[in-house]
Amino acid sequence: MPYMPSLKKLEYLVKLHELQHFGRTAKACFVSQSTLSAAITDMESKLNRVLIERDRHSMVFTSTGTELVVQAQEILAAANRFVETAKKSGQFFESTLRLGVIPTIAPFLMSPLLARLKAAFPQLGVLVREDLTDNLIELLNKGELDLLIMALPHAMESVETKDLYTESLHLIHHKTSQFIGKGESPVLPRGSILLLDEGNCLRDHTIGSCSMFDQEQIHSFAANSLNTVVLMVEFDMGVSYLPDMAIKSGVIENKDITLHKGKLNTGAQRSIGLAWRKNSPFTHEFKQLGEQILLSKQSR
Repeated sequence: MPYMPSLKKLEYLVKLHELQHFGRTAKACFVSQSTLSAAITDMESKLNRVLIERDRHSMVFTSTGTELVVQAQEILAAANRFVETAKKSGQFFESTLRLGVIPTIAPFLMSPLLARLKAAFPQLGVLVREDLTDNLIELLNKGELDLLIMALPHAMESVETKDLYTESLHLIHHKTSQFIGKGESPVLPRGSILLLDEGNCLRDHTIGSCSMFDQEQIHSFAANSLNTVVLMVEFDMGVSYLPDMAIKSGVIENKDITLHKGKLNTGAQRSIGLAWRKNSPFTHEFKQLGEQILLSKQSR
């Protein structure tokens, strides 16, 4: 392994170039002059280069020595930045949070949440990435995101999660929908249920938690946003299930859409929670953010 001088020796070299005197440099570095001289000599020996021409009365840095002083200054500056970054990371609420949020949560939660975080932690910066669950998990595991707000449960490795609350999924339909059957035990017809496309966890949670329909009742066409689903329901192209937070945000207000009040509207739900890497040092801080999410939900 090639010789690597210690940061302390580089500090000696830089300070000696600044003060141009062994005695004053030793005093400034809180070491004896013999310790300083030995450190410089050791570097010269192991680098096989003369850094300083010196005798009993004078000293002059060689061109190589001067060039290495410049590089030593850069190395020491980088080392200081390294330490400052580590210190800053310990001050979580004064740093930047890289937050991933799934599309069926972000439009309805992020505005009140960001406002609350700004008030509670004014020095915390928040960068938001909206994407599908599996993409966010990949970015989390790569270290490109710090925390996810997502629907649980979801199969993940090396990830710690915390459930925050459970919300209902409501059956919505046109006010005079052709798809809502009559009688005490109505059944949705084949291909009448409109859901989001594959890869969207709301689709999986709707199918997994609702026992009121089977696969044949799900339309083969899938939308890529809740707004598109709502639009198709408004024109009575089918029915769908929307999460509680979407309903409360007003996405079906002033539309010919209503919540189903009968037996078809029971059972479907999803859990909203957080996910982060198991080795993250910020578990306590993430749980504090979870409390802010709950407060944001209550204030809606």
